[in-house]
Amino acid sequence: MYGLNTGQEEVYLSSLEPLLTTLLDGYNVSVILYGASGTGKTHTMMGPGPGLGPVLEEESFGLIHRSVRSLFGALSQLQMSSVQCGLEVEYVEIFNDEIRDLLSDSLASVYLDQAGMTGVSSVTCGDTAEVLSCLELGHQLHTQCRELSRTEPAAHTVFSLKLRQQSLTNTGLTVLKHSRLDFVDLAPSDQVTLPGGGTNLGLLSLGNVISALGDPRRNVSVVPHHDSLLTRVLAPALGGSSVSLLLATVSGLSSDREETLGTLMVASRAANIMNNPVPNIVSCEPPMSAGYPAQYPPQPQFDPYLSPVQAPLDPSPLKTPLSCISPLSYNSRPAPLQLYLPAGLSAPRP
Repeated sequence: MYGLNTGQEEVYLSSLEPLLTTLLDGYNVSVILYGASGTGKTHTMMGPGPGLGPVLEEESFGLIHRSVRSLFGALSQLQMSSVQCGLEVEYVEIFNDEIRDLLSDSLASVYLDQAGMTGVSSVTCGDTAEVLSCLELGHQLHTQCRELSRTEPAAHTVFSLKLRQQSLTNTGLTVLKHSRLDFVDLAPSDQVTLPGGGTNLGLLSLGNVISALGDPRRNVSVVPHHDSLLTRVLAPALGGSSVSLLLATVSGLSSDREETLGTLMVASRAANIMNNPVPNIVSCEPPMSAGYPAQYPPQPQFDPYLSPVQAPLDPSPLKTPLSCISPLSYNSRPAPLQLYLPAGLSAPRP
């Protein structure tokens, strides 16, 4: 529970920082910001501004800035241990059945399939400044579009950090870890009904999904994840294989009591949701052919006059085809969706 005087650093240290270790272990992590207009969702995630900008005081940095800085510090230590690391950034906007790529000027269609979003720009970043530059660029496009359309304030944004790690064990086993950290800034919860008379299908479906998963009075056999594009994107975070953190923001004004109660109701149900986190870790055995020495890596002699079919394959683990990849064994158990609320408010524990 956080009060009105709680700083950004305390929120980060007590909620998101412990999950960075989980991210480095190969688990997907989702951070969802939920609340009404003006309650501080975007400020909690980005601080006063999305980029480095004029922010000079460290206590003003948001969750993204702090987590990116900590993440690159951890990756630097891993690279000193001969672990190859790579980080890519994606930034999209979701409104009803449309996905807009906020890191591309192209109007090419972006769609969602079983493998995830297809057609989204992925920008490789090597330091904190590059990540924040992508965040600032996408946020500016999101803001410009919002100013041109009355429906844009009801759009949701997803800022994603995609992490890749590759290491080699003493026995020659290549271990690959793929994980992602998603920051989901939902549209204001008080904008389910749009000014033009329409309905924000994503927010409406999100409430139904949370009720189906977290309301103990309901006994549903099918969770309606497919009712909207937003809930399909958030399916791993809501009852799926991700580790999820929900930050619910509310207003302290008595005039906003109705919206505050609605937010607390959603947060109370979300606290009962149980996820089943699964690490994205695969291992690859080195190919061993007859005549190769027992030690690894083997050193075959290539004959330049052999045809490509006759030439032996390069046994380097960095070039091993994905067809040889098999999942590592892991221990997975249900984990509750973590919930944080302002001080003085309560929600039932799972």
